[in-house]
Amino acid sequence: MRRRRPSVIDLSSLEGERLVAALDGLGAMAHAVGSAVVDLGSRDALDPGTITAMLAADRALTELGGRCVWVTAPPLASQPKLGGLLCTTNRDAALAALGGHPPAARVQLQDTRDRLVVRLAGSLDLAGLPAAQATLDQAQATGEIVLDLSQVTWVDVAGVRALVLFAARCQGAGTRVRVNGAPGQLQRLAERLGWQTHLPGIDTGAAEHPTALRDAISRALSERDERHVWAVIATDLAGRVTHWDDAAEGLYGWTLGEVLGRPITELTVGPNDQHLAHRIMQAVQTDGVWEGEFAVRRKDGGTFLAHVRDHMIEDVGGHPIGLLGISARVERRPPEALQAA
Repeated sequence: MRRRRPSVIDLSSLEGERLVAALDGLGAMAHAVGSAVVDLGSRDALDPGTITAMLAADRALTELGGRCVWVTAPPLASQPKLGGLLCTTNRDAALAALGGHPPAARVQLQDTRDRLVVRLAGSLDLAGLPAAQATLDQAQATGEIVLDLSQVTWVDVAGVRALVLFAARCQGAGTRVRVNGAPGQLQRLAERLGWQTHLPGIDTGAAEHPTALRDAISRALSERDERHVWAVIATDLAGRVTHWDDAAEGLYGWTLGEVLGRPITELTVGPNDQHLAHRIMQAVQTDGVWEGEFAVRRKDGGTFLAHVRDHMIEDVGGHPIGLLGISARVERRPPEALQAA
């Protein structure tokens, strides 16, 4: 049987009693409507009577086998009292959700021995969820799952809900879950919904300020000797890795999927040098920069002498948001004592 094309109902120009009356009419005609996209326009508030009418109309359509997607402004789409409704912020996404258009979200799995990195990209909204959801449902790991959201461009309520349910399922199975690179729009939406506590690590510092990080990397590399290959690593203020480039992978042996969200001291600092790493971190936080040479560790357990420059990353307001380190191999024997520039 051919699927019926969803109705598009534009209520953007109606207010007050006229809007409520139209919603009541939608519920009464649910048998003739089937599935519908209801556009409420750019209004930034809804009174209780309107919300009650929306819930009733949505229920009437659903009970008869239809579906309803509500198009609202972003502030309304994130309101908890609309949490039972399927909301998005534009008609295209709503129609795609009802009409089966290709999803906008992309998901990639990178599995290592003790962790699984789930990397999401694109628009994680109502239209983009089906394919992403199928992959999320299959994702399993015995140790830890890292949700890398650094390439996500947009998230709506349905997207945040899917991430929260995924995290809850994994945690219920005894698997640790950590979010890395969550865009600011997702953070704000999760906070409005009161769901941010269900997504561990959602606040990842420098990862939420790509321009500041990019500028810091550019400045750091512009001052370096081009004869060396400089590895670039960024962490949040707690020392968890948020950026790890190809040169870092080649120098230290760890892949991006293995390091995201992990403390940098677990990766490049030997067991006998933790005190040294703590001193360097204190110097960066106090003075804003540290530069020197010391022995660092590779994934395979080997060590080598590296020249390292660490400094603070700041946002446009001058507030610290993370740390940036660049490093290169030095071809001579490690000195007995720390040598700081």
